[in-house]
Amino acid sequence: PILRYLTGGNVRSVAISANGSYIVVGSSDDRVYLFHRTSSTPIGYYSTGDDVNSVAISADGSTFVAASGSTVSAFNLMNASAPELTFGSVVPESGDQNTQFNFSILYTDKENDPPKYLYILINGTSYPMEKKDPSDSNYTDGCMYQYFIYLRPGNYRYSFDCSDGILINQTKNFDLLVNHTNYYAPSLIFGSVTSPDWEQCYEFNFSVYYVDQDNNPPDHMNLLINGTLYTMEKQDPTDNYYTDGCLYQYLTFLPQGIYAYSFECNDSRYSNSTIEKILSIPKFILTQSSNLELEADDANNYTLTWNLIQLETFHYYAEYTFIDDVDWGNPGRWTVTEGSNTHIDVIPEKESRSKVVELWDNSTAGYSLMRNDFSPQSFGSVEFWVYGKAGTASMALIMLASSINYRGPYLRINWNDQSLWYYYYNKRGDVRLCNITPSSGFTEQTWHHIRIQFNCTIDKFDIWIDGEQEGSELPFANQISSMESFWIWTSSSGTQGGSSTYIDDIDYSWSPGYYLNRNMDYNPSITYYAIFENGIRETPWRNYLIRVYIDYNVSGMRLGAGVGAGINNISLVFNNYLNQWFYENITVIVNSHLNHPVLESISPNLNIDGNITLNWSEVDGATSYNIYRSRFPITCIDEMIPIATVSTKHYQDTVTTNGIYYYVIVAGNSTGNSSLSNCKSVEVRLTSPTISTNNFTIWLILVVGSVGGVTVSSIVGIRKRQTHKRKEEIASLLSRVLNEPIMPFFAASIPPSESEAIYNTQIELFEEDEAPNGMQVEIADQEQPMESHELSVGTIFLILASLIKAFPSLNQQFTEAEELNLLMKLQRLPSEEIFAYFNDLISKVPENEIKSLLHNLIDLLQLYLFIREVKTGEENAEWTQALQKLAEIVELAESLGNRELLNELMQLLILIKCSF
Repeated sequence: PILRYLTGGNVRSVAISANGSYIVVGSSDDRVYLFHRTSSTPIGYYSTGDDVNSVAISADGSTFVAASGSTVSAFNLMNASAPELTFGSVVPESGDQNTQFNFSILYTDKENDPPKYLYILINGTSYPMEKKDPSDSNYTDGCMYQYFIYLRPGNYRYSFDCSDGILINQTKNFDLLVNHTNYYAPSLIFGSVTSPDWEQCYEFNFSVYYVDQDNNPPDHMNLLINGTLYTMEKQDPTDNYYTDGCLYQYLTFLPQGIYAYSFECNDSRYSNSTIEKILSIPKFILTQSSNLELEADDANNYTLTWNLIQLETFHYYAEYTFIDDVDWGNPGRWTVTEGSNTHIDVIPEKESRSKVVELWDNSTAGYSLMRNDFSPQSFGSVEFWVYGKAGTASMALIMLASSINYRGPYLRINWNDQSLWYYYYNKRGDVRLCNITPSSGFTEQTWHHIRIQFNCTIDKFDIWIDGEQEGSELPFANQISSMESFWIWTSSSGTQGGSSTYIDDIDYSWSPGYYLNRNMDYNPSITYYAIFENGIRETPWRNYLIRVYIDYNVSGMRLGAGVGAGINNISLVFNNYLNQWFYENITVIVNSHLNHPVLESISPNLNIDGNITLNWSEVDGATSYNIYRSRFPITCIDEMIPIATVSTKHYQDTVTTNGIYYYVIVAGNSTGNSSLSNCKSVEVRLTSPTISTNNFTIWLILVVGSVGGVTVSSIVGIRKRQTHKRKEEIASLLSRVLNEPIMPFFAASIPPSESEAIYNTQIELFEEDEAPNGMQVEIADQEQPMESHELSVGTIFLILASLIKAFPSLNQQFTEAEELNLLMKLQRLPSEEIFAYFNDLISKVPENEIKSLLHNLIDLLQLYLFIREVKTGEENAEWTQALQKLAEIVELAESLGNRELLNELMQLLILIKCSF
């Protein structure tokens, strides 16, 4: 041929210009192609969006038209030319995984058409290129396009591909090698854990950024929670630029508790890990109603209740939050001194704040003291929360110092008169006590925030109370060069049961992550709750702080009307001050008040026509009845679909296959369904063939024999029987095989009363497991019987397809195209010539393939017999012995090399199979 080209689909239409220069082709791949007769490469193609069923072209080839679906497209190619791609390159020409490669190409179009697309293809993947100079719109002299990318180590082939909307062009392939380097260890940054919204209650998202200067991916990226490793997944699988960081995450459900977590990674050479952090899922106490069991017709309201208490509520960010300390123990990382009748404990909660330190003093001489040491600081801030209760001469002393005798800011809080003072020494060395009067007051039994900012270069400090500055450049108690410790202690008269001072959320300006007033950073309004029924919110979101009592009414009738009888989950969904979400369910089971139907015994119980009448008892309140059928006893209808739904108490079912069928009935109404009825069964043995008006089944039997050294064959059509066994015919044939001389071949006839004409209609093959070697076909859409004795194209196709499918040696000789061409030739020949051709094919079949087919038939019959015995529970020794005898005869025929006998046995086995 002058040109040859493979389109992406079947060619639907072709046209050639009158001058013979241009050819236009329409294809089922939704494209129209244009060729010049001098080249097998298309000048261009255009995608129409549908099969191109018709094309036409002008005499000179300058215009062509394509019809696809309901669209007609016209193209004017006068003086048209494909775009050009030149100077394709990559810079640099080699590199490693940390190299950013710049692929570039010059796009030129004589008609000044911009590219509809311009791709760089790298190992088969297309990437869109961008114009280097967006302001350059002159494509006649060329516009440079480029694409930047990092590539993993390996060998690559790349090319460039473009189209101007009609015509296309593509360059040849080029090679690129990307080397592997690994000089730097990876790093892990921004590790965090967050709680998603209320729809993912109890689910936490651990995330971290993996950064590698070599641009190497992690060999592994793990999360470690309380000593257990979990593999993390990259959030964006398409992000392969590890130099600027790739986000990895792991989502998991966690109950209340304290968790130590960290991240670790390896890039196949270097490892790295983060420091261990603590995730605290604050504890709460939730008491709720017990589960309920109601009847669907019960209209009474039942109140469900929840009592929710947050044990760790107002928690702020700070260096010392005490949340990890043991309740009723000393605060960690602090030096504690406890005198007689005093103690210092971390307590679970105090006035909406969780995990605070209590300094209790009921001693006239002793005191309770806690001290924290730190590295010398000449300038900085200390912030904390304090709460106290009045008692006889009860005081709290707070001090920053370098030692006990060298004191900086030195405060005294009198809880009795609710005053705040500071100490200092005058020039004569006398101690003085000065009052600080906060503008918003300083009261007992109220949490107050205090910030002290000190400067040792001038021995002065400033003080803020509850966010307002209440003192500026107040003097130190002593002159000191740096602060090295923070002191808190008590003083009490030891009467009236003692007094307590509470401290929480102590923060230093030199602590990691500090920012001004960090320990005031909390908004208690973020805590909400709502009630859900079976995943659907039924109440508005409501705000709560520390404690909330919730009640909610349900009734069996309302729940039954909403979702029917069954299990209902009534859920309290809520969050805590860290915006972590939780839910707790109360299960309400709604029972249908419907009694189950009673199914009567099915009569007749040996059914011979396939029409099965079902009758059952009427159920009060039922509006419908679902009928379920199975080939096995029914004890559960989960995932079963009813064969029918009726409003009456009887139903007639129709089946077309022999066997035992089981039935149950379920009553129903708007509130739900009843339980299952009793299960009843019926055996069906059809006495006459049940043939669909539109299709029936035949067996195609290939009969092979030899007469005088000439191989012959015939085709026997036997309808697959659905009723009685043809024992007389089988017995006669078995006697013939065993006792009479071998016949050249035998064609089993079908009695006229049971015959079905084979019509010249469409043929569909069954699945292979439904017949030996797939030789089962369906004849569909019967209309007119064949009057002629000539073979129809359908019959020829059956014979040819069955021969090729049954024997591997023939299957290897024909492609699909050759098989189709042969069928077209054979349909023009008389029947005698067709069978002569088939005889020639069969003569080439090796004898071992004939034997293999026989053994497959025996195995299949034995399997069918076993299944029949399992289903009926009856063992038929007569059939078992007959099959064993046949197997022995097959072995004898093989040992004798008697092909005629093998032919007879094949017919006999297939006839027995049909009787099953």
